[in-house]
Amino acid sequence: MSRSDCEELENICIRKMCASLFSPVISSRFSCLSGSTAESLLLLTYHNCNFLGCKPWHGRHGEEGTPFVMSRKQQVEDDSNTTSAEELHSEDISKHDVHTDSEAALCETAPLNALKMDQMGMKALGELFEYWIRQVSGLERQRDELIQELLALNKPMLQVVEHLREKLMAARRLLTLAQLDYVATHEEVDQVKRKLFTAARDCIQSQVTLAGQEYEVAQSGLTQEELKASLHDLSHELHQLQTDHQNQLNTLRDQVSRPRRSRTMSDVSQCRQASIRLQRRLSGSVTALEGWYEPRMVALLRRRQAGEEALRNCKEQAMDLRASLGPLREDIRRLEVQRSCLLKRINLMEIERKERTAHHKVGLVSRETLMFRME
Repeated sequence: MSRSDCEELENICIRKMCASLFSPVISSRFSCLSGSTAESLLLLTYHNCNFLGCKPWHGRHGEEGTPFVMSRKQQVEDDSNTTSAEELHSEDISKHDVHTDSEAALCETAPLNALKMDQMGMKALGELFEYWIRQVSGLERQRDELIQELLALNKPMLQVVEHLREKLMAARRLLTLAQLDYVATHEEVDQVKRKLFTAARDCIQSQVTLAGQEYEVAQSGLTQEELKASLHDLSHELHQLQTDHQNQLNTLRDQVSRPRRSRTMSDVSQCRQASIRLQRRLSGSVTALEGWYEPRMVALLRRRQAGEEALRNCKEQAMDLRASLGPLREDIRRLEVQRSCLLKRINLMEIERKERTAHHKVGLVSRETLMFRME
């Protein structure tokens, strides 16, 4: 019997014994594989069992193509089992060496020796499979425990996040109320400013009217002075005319009283005519003066009375405006204080919101870091 025939016989025996011994345990692990592939995998595991201790085992996650990563705790447990694995490995190596040394004998002897060696190899392979199955079940239990621990750690974090969200909503509500108060205060300030502007405009208009009336009063005083000067000139002229008339009368009387000349009718008539002319002239001048100055004096008196009345009204309005200006200034100061308080409150709330956001971000980063480390 050649060496290739011996190896083929050995492989056939290994396949049959693996199928008879481990099919109840491994059939669920390799249900997705064909029969030849599963047997080839078992044969490869048997011949390469020294590599299984250093490579990750693909359990239930391996069926989906995702390797299961051992944690630090699992590595510590695997280190405790390294001794038994090394013993099994050395035993398998010695058996493999014995099998290699006895290949020639197996080729020359009967298939009975090959069957005996196959039974020994299958026993070691079965023990190795049982060991790794126990390891996989332990890793699955550890995975479930870690999942439960992760959920238990996430629960307080979620509670903290919910609490922070409630605080953020409360801060937003307070910020909204502060903004509404700020808008209402700003509207009140605008109304007070409009009232103050209206009062200032009325005050300026009253001052302009008062200045115009004062100018008219000053002009009436100047006109009155001019009229007085004209009246004085006319009075002086009247006095001069009266003096001239009296002089003429005296002259005529002297002429009449002289005995050397007899009084004639012509002289008397001339005197009478001169007296009549003088009286007419004087009466005409007085009438003209009265007709010229009387309406102007009446207009000046009326204007003076109107100016005094307007001045009195303007003074009363100015006093009322000054009286109403005090409460408006108090309202402006009060609203300015409220505005400054609201601005400080808004700034404090903004700073608190930023701090809470920063703490929340730090918590999220620490949470992600913890989850990454746990993974």
